[in-house]
Amino acid sequence: MYRRAVALAYEAKLPNAVELSRQWLTAYPSASSWQNSIAIYRNLRTNRSPDILDVLRLAMVTGALQQGLDYQLYAEKAFDQANYAEAKAAIDAGIAAGQLKASDKYAASVMEGVKGKIPTAADLAAAEKGAAIPSAYLRVGDRYYGAGDYTRAAALYRQALAKGADKDLANLRLGEALARSGDKAGATAALNGVSGTYSDAAKFWLVYVQRQG
Repeated sequence: MYRRAVALAYEAKLPNAVELSRQWLTAYPSASSWQNSIAIYRNLRTNRSPDILDVLRLAMVTGALQQGLDYQLYAEKAFDQANYAEAKAAIDAGIAAGQLKASDKYAASVMEGVKGKIPTAADLAAAEKGAAIPSAYLRVGDRYYGAGDYTRAAALYRQALAKGADKDLANLRLGEALARSGDKAGATAALNGVSGTYSDAAKFWLVYVQRQG
């Protein structure tokens, strides 16, 4: 019934299509429903939306990246923001899932493009120490996220908030990092603090967070 309602709303481009897909997802959080719900959101918002990286991060952790093009798009969006470790991780995941080959033209170009650009622990520490403006704290937080250090990423996103970064983006990224580090309560609080442009992405992340043990 949910599937049919979502399909009808999507085909008619009704404004409640995204909300219906989230309700379906909440009731039946399978890999398939994650894939379909996120695909609906992406198709309605387009891949140029400011929250596309955040949606693709969620797709990665929920198993909703199903095709080589999905992994490529994730790598592209991460690379565009100079998140080179995250871009490489997206390609590595695509190869591990059997959806990409190391010899694929795009995969090979990403791997060549990130050579020598993935920050070391020392690089990250130096960047953190040198951060002086709100957006810099966000960028360093993203680098820690890409490195898989979600606790440190959360700390940088909190600093970004304190320094006056975009509240909605910083809370969304903070919620993502806390969700990945297993802090369900903290992630819920941060994601509930998101409004405006990033609110739909935050609501999708909240579905994921509420399913955590």
